[in-house]
Amino acid sequence: MVTGFVSTAWVARALGPEGYGIIGFGTAFISYFALLVILGTDYYGTREIAQNPDEAGEISARIIGLRALLGVVSLVAYFITIYLIDRPEPVKIVMAIQAIGPIFTVIAVDFIFEGKQRMRAVALRTAGSSLLAVVGVLLFVRGQEDLYVAAAIPMAATAIGTLWLAGLAHRQIVPIRISYDRRAMSKMLRACLPMALSAMLGTLFLNIDIVMLGFLRGAAETGIYAGMSRLYLIVFGLGWLVTAAFRPALAAAFSKSEEMSAQYAANMTAVVLVGFPIIAGVIFFPAEAITLIFGTRFVAGVETLVILHLAAILGYACIAPTAAMLAWHDQVAHMWCHAVAAVVNIVLNAFLIPRYGIEGAAWATFISQVAMLACCASRLQLKFSVRVWRPVLILMPCAAIAFWAARQFADWVQGWPYMLPLFVGLTLGTLLYVALAFACRIISPSDISKLISQRIKLRRGGT
Repeated sequence: MVTGFVSTAWVARALGPEGYGIIGFGTAFISYFALLVILGTDYYGTREIAQNPDEAGEISARIIGLRALLGVVSLVAYFITIYLIDRPEPVKIVMAIQAIGPIFTVIAVDFIFEGKQRMRAVALRTAGSSLLAVVGVLLFVRGQEDLYVAAAIPMAATAIGTLWLAGLAHRQIVPIRISYDRRAMSKMLRACLPMALSAMLGTLFLNIDIVMLGFLRGAAETGIYAGMSRLYLIVFGLGWLVTAAFRPALAAAFSKSEEMSAQYAANMTAVVLVGFPIIAGVIFFPAEAITLIFGTRFVAGVETLVILHLAAILGYACIAPTAAMLAWHDQVAHMWCHAVAAVVNIVLNAFLIPRYGIEGAAWATFISQVAMLACCASRLQLKFSVRVWRPVLILMPCAAIAFWAARQFADWVQGWPYMLPLFVGLTLGTLLYVALAFACRIISPSDISKLISQRIKLRRGGT
């Protein structure tokens, strides 16, 4: 997350709103074609390997074979689309460079490690790629003339991390190979299709605002929104990583009602516990965050940033429900929840963007998150009788109180040197939040000591 902030800040400052808008538009556009390669196989692979660990080699071979076929179709369609759309030449060149991503997605084998509950390798790959990307942008991106280099660096860093993880899986878990068993692939495709549609609709939900802004508004306005949206997505990074650790446990608990409820409750608590203070920090210090990360050319995005992070509160509450639905073979309902949110988002963007610009796009995201949360929560309650709202309802006001107090303190010490009130305020807010979480018994000293002792045991056991 730290390197994501640094990379975003450096590239946005170097390229300015217009150049960053081109990068953001291309990233949003390529995400749809990358999903055609993945087609839900990452969730499928994690679930199936968690439930059938002895078949990991055959499952992974079929997934890679299916992705290779889909990759050819996806890339051909992508380059035809680039040729046909009416966009300036720099935009098309950036989009062509970003095709590096889907190529290496074919051999992205995070699902093998997740299914085996070996999360350290996934964490190293994620962190390593991020570190490599930030080093690249710091060394090679200096100004607007480095637009194409800025587009290539994150894709190349991700590709290197993907190759490393595939090599590690080949040496330590199962041989990486390709299988084209037509009957098995057809069965897998039928199982993956609802998850693929959910992922496509989810990406549509997250990125359609940037794509529509790219077509309906100027590059500079698109760039400001892309920056705010980038911070919005970075905030979700920690929640998604926490849930990645829970996915195999959720899958293994399937059909055991008490264990399902316990794993879901633990997942929800862990996700909102780590996410809400980050969201509150941005909501109460939006101008400082934008100035620190993007510079003064992006300060027009303050209101947009606040609206998006109000939506992030609801989005964090959706992370555990969506993971549980996929783990518990409820992928069709998962798809329909995403479909409702995506349709609401598209309709609202079409209505609000021409009238209200980037603030309209942000409100469309907020309302769509309301629809998504309502659908997911209702489905889990009706089908699995699972409902966990206590950590959300307690930690939300805890975060608000803690960072409101931090905001008051920062305003009181405005005479301090530049940005020092921000860092001191955020530190104070975090400490108050943790204290309130302890006071409300969301976490306890015994939880922390248990976590530390388990970590020591893991290190001694070498796993």
